Amino acid sequence: MSTDLRDALADRLDTVTAPPGDLVGVMRDGRRIRTRRRAAVAGVVAATLAVGGLAVTQLMGPSDTRAGEGQVATDPVVRAADGLRAYFDPGGDLRYGGLTVPSSRFAGLDTDAAATPAGVVYYHEGRPVLLDLDGNTMTIEGAGDTRRDWHPTAKADSTSSEAAVAILSDGEPRILVLDTGTREVIGMIDVVCGGCDVVIDAFDDGAVFFRDGTGTKVWDLDGDFTRPFAGPGTSIADVRNGVVLYDGAVPEPEPGVGQRDYTFVRGAIDSQLTHDGAHVLAWSSTLEPTGAGSAEPLQLSVTERDSASQWTVDTDGSILVASRAGSATIVSDCDPVTGACERIDVLEVTGGDLGFLGNDM
Repeated sequence: MSTDLRDALADRLDTVTAPPGDLVGVMRDGRRIRTRRRAAVAGVVAATLAVGGLAVTQLMGPSDTRAGEGQVATDPVVRAADGLRAYFDPGGDLRYGGLTVPSSRFAGLDTDAAATPAGVVYYHEGRPVLLDLDGNTMTIEGAGDTRRDWHPTAKADSTSSEAAVAILSDGEPRILVLDTGTREVIGMIDVVCGGCDVVIDAFDDGAVFFRDGTGTKVWDLDGDFTRPFAGPGTSIADVRNGVVLYDGAVPEPEPGVGQRDYTFVRGAIDSQLTHDGAHVLAWSSTLEPTGAGSAEPLQLSVTERDSASQWTVDTDGSILVASRAGSATIVSDCDPVTGACERIDVLEVTGGDLGFLGNDM
């Protein structure tokens, strides 16, 4: 390129103002790239909700503290290949992905936290934090207000490394979806409700189910819409693979563009679904069928079955079981198809019962 031509182009282009970026479009395109070929459906945002103006490329903040010494033996991805296997002694340590860190550093692990393939998501003074597979804690840059009594819960998607969390921004709730693997915020909505308390009840395959004081709504990331899903007399326990586990009145989703077909199964509010939606895990080593898959109960072959006291579904879909054997607690990892169990740990619990993340069952 000649010097004259370069100078002429510079003179012309330097005076041109670049058009504003389409942040909503960026978020939409980013989600489409990351989805597992889910059907994206055009939709509208409900009147009480507004899409937030956060770019899909905004990253979570850099590692700021070490949660503990940890016991790093292999690559983080290898350590979590069999699920995160996260559990904690209320008076001792949190163990996850081959690491051990003091559980006293974290609050609400059994109610507000979530296990993801990339680490643990929990809340510190009302703000979501990721405890990664290297034992580092990461916060979201500029993540809203600080409020100690803000407990909106965190829920992980069983089909990806995404997690749904919530923050307060100028006193109003804001729900975000994080990709904990890439550290990206890939979607956000503001819940305009006059400062109501939002609780995230479930997140599966790109759909976030949350309560805002008037009932349950569903936010579909792929279709870019929200709509009422159930009234205040309904509690959503879990959603997996098109199956909705609920307590109370039968959900009556508002008809609309992009509505998914769900199978509704009544169950206790503290129960869980297996990732395929075929069985309900509810305070027992016998998992009852939902009718959406296998017609037979799933029996976990825990040796200490009669003393089993805690259960949860791990990030890879397996079932973690805690059983008492005298003063010791035995942790087993069970296959969600055959029910076969493998003992993975034996420990002395010092602060009460062993706890699983986001589930006090």
